[in-house]
Amino acid sequence: MFLPKVIPIAMLKTLEASLSELRASYQPFVCKRAITRGEQHALAVYHFGWWKFYTKVPSLIRDTATIAGQKFLAANVELWKLVDKLFHYYFPSIAACHSRVEKGLISQLQSFSSLVVNVEMQSIPHRDYGEAVDGMAAVFNLGDYSGGELYLHEPKVAITSYPCDLSLINSFKITHSSLQIFAGKKTSFVLFSHQNMLNFYNVQ
Repeated sequence: MFLPKVIPIAMLKTLEASLSELRASYQPFVCKRAITRGEQHALAVYHFGWWKFYTKVPSLIRDTATIAGQKFLAANVELWKLVDKLFHYYFPSIAACHSRVEKGLISQLQSFSSLVVNVEMQSIPHRDYGEAVDGMAAVFNLGDYSGGELYLHEPKVAITSYPCDLSLINSFKITHSSLQIFAGKKTSFVLFSHQNMLNFYNVQ
């Protein structure tokens, strides 16, 4: 589902300022070098929230435990609440399942257990097999760019999404990728829940 112009500009400005502060003060656990349009640059992937993978009980994802990470999450809590409100409005039964995980965690990310921030990254076709099988991922972008559409392979749909827009997709069942960015820089934000988190809280 594509929801155009649902994120207020004021929230995007707060997001942009807090992201700049985050990048200036903290390098994420995943940080690689990439080449875009012939230019080499740093590729940063921030991962916030909770998961249950190596441990018997849910644990904080590394970036979340930093002071810079906590400050970034707190600065944008109204944005996370807005995305959660839209999630509940359009997919109430799915959102209710996600909320059972959130209540167990007292998560800043509302009904979602995790947030990934992809800085200037073009993703290859993939499915997110660790995410909720019947869940939804909320995707939105930041930056001044052209290109970089979200492409859904099975329905063969390219979603042209700019800041203020929001997409809700099942990233476990639908193969997706981002197309080439022709100009500018784009950062994507993905809110989702891991399936192992739902399993831990016995969410069906």
